[in-house]
Amino acid sequence: FLKNGAAIEKLHSFFLENSNLCTLELSHCVVDDENIRSLASVLAQCKTSSFACSLTKFVFEGCELKDEVAGELIASLMGHRKLVELHFDGDGICEAPAVGKDGCIAIGNLLQSSSSRLNDLYLENIYLGDDVGAVALGNGLAKNTLRKLHLKDNNLGDAGAIAALVKGLAKNYSLQQLYLEENDLGDAGATALGNGLESILQNPSSSLVELHLGRSKMNDEGVIGLAKGLAKNSTLKDLDLSSNKSVTGSGWRSFFALLQQNPSSAIDKLLLHENNIDDDSAVEMASVVANNMPMLKILNLHSNA
Repeated sequence: FLKNGAAIEKLHSFFLENSNLCTLELSHCVVDDENIRSLASVLAQCKTSSFACSLTKFVFEGCELKDEVAGELIASLMGHRKLVELHFDGDGICEAPAVGKDGCIAIGNLLQSSSSRLNDLYLENIYLGDDVGAVALGNGLAKNTLRKLHLKDNNLGDAGAIAALVKGLAKNYSLQQLYLEENDLGDAGATALGNGLESILQNPSSSLVELHLGRSKMNDEGVIGLAKGLAKNSTLKDLDLSSNKSVTGSGWRSFFALLQQNPSSAIDKLLLHENNIDDDSAVEMASVVANNMPMLKILNLHSNA
């Protein structure tokens, strides 16, 4: 319905005059470029109205969005000081980037803004596989106080893109939940991620308590780097490494052997289902669970080798 100019005009008046609206969701709507630009314009105007003091959540999911238009829409949210939750989800509707380079640059700028109060950022299915977009997002992450970051299914297979992201994450000490599921990392990307997580998890200032890496094609080097970080970490509670069949039995044995170096693991939920954990790896794992994970409550091992 957002192709209807009259409807857009009425919505604009509502946005500018309403001081109570706190959530704006546009999901699976047919929206053309002109009306997205019009919406961006009114959101920018709202910063000078009482509406700016009310908007806390903005959701844009399953709608076609061109790169430069995405940049304009996201830039219009700059200055909304109560905005704490932002969702952009391409929802697999098209092969083109759902946010693209301009959108990622705008998100990076939004994160770096002194007025930003974002706590939860959902960027899923937006095809963030581009170095430029990842660098912009990484720069923003280094200067923000996010608590949750969702980057599911973003084609993060490039080692340069991963390195740019973890560089920013290494400087963010507020992040508690990191979701990287369903990213086709590949060997170089998985190794870069493992090395980055090693540094992040070893930092005593890290606040990370949940790490979700299911179905991301982690490899042996990736999980070994992760384990080196976990060997010196006492904050992470929830770890999902499910459905990473690129990790061999040898990789899992090294992973569990390294975890035995941590006498004070805080992990209480460990998801390892649908992997290639063989008998020898399972012996190492049993030792870790029995001796190094006193807080463990949930262990999922179904469908292993």
